[in-house]
Amino acid sequence: MNKSANPFDPLGASFETILSRVPSLDQLPDQDPDAKCSLCDGYGHIIDAEGKARPCTCVRKEIFASEIETARIPKLYAAESLETFQPYTSSLRGCVVRVKEYVEKYSPAEPRGLYICGSTGTGKTHLAIGILRGLIARGFDGVYYNVVDLLDAIRATYDPNAPGAPKGRLTQELNRQIFVLDDFGVQKTSTWVADRLYALINRRYQDCKTMIITSNIMAKDLPLKVENRLASRIIEMCSDIDIKADDYRLRRSKPPAGRRRDSSVR
Repeated sequence: MNKSANPFDPLGASFETILSRVPSLDQLPDQDPDAKCSLCDGYGHIIDAEGKARPCTCVRKEIFASEIETARIPKLYAAESLETFQPYTSSLRGCVVRVKEYVEKYSPAEPRGLYICGSTGTGKTHLAIGILRGLIARGFDGVYYNVVDLLDAIRATYDPNAPGAPKGRLTQELNRQIFVLDDFGVQKTSTWVADRLYALINRRYQDCKTMIITSNIMAKDLPLKVENRLASRIIEMCSDIDIKADDYRLRRSKPPAGRRRDSSVR
């Protein structure tokens, strides 16, 4: 897979570039005009020892908040991150170590993604969103889509009267550097579905963009479950992380030892 560099580092970008991505500090809604950042005194930047202007922490927070807002992270996971993930097996602890290392070392020059597989309720979505948040915090742009929601959004672009994301906005989202595709494999199979998913994955494959994919399908079983053209590209684009754990939701709902569950609960 050919790789082309497309670096974006907020620490290395010009102050004008950074500020162009967020509203002016003077234009933020409901801002107290007398409240100023203690670091930059409301100017939005600080001068380092070499006399160079660097974006202040307050500006970086606004950049992060703006990017998170457009990343389509579900409300259930709005406050979740890799730091809030609670691994309850050795397999999960190993996975957390791997994904944290991935976030720290990620570079668009090496855009290989991750294929996170495991059974239902093992924390795949939480991990994927944690990765997305971590990469956004580092200055990269990204977006989250559940595979079913993605297909619905694509269908909506064919119908001018259908609610949903306008075609232009969806195209921009599909072209972001990081794309999280959650629950791959739960979609109903059809020629149209296979073609749309191939179009997305192949375009990102050709453009050297990063995919973070979660699925119940083991990586080794992909060629048996989906079309070879999809399986081949996913395997080349992503390193696989195999989670071995029980369903956390069911595990959490089990009654304490020695206490019988109410027979009326099914």
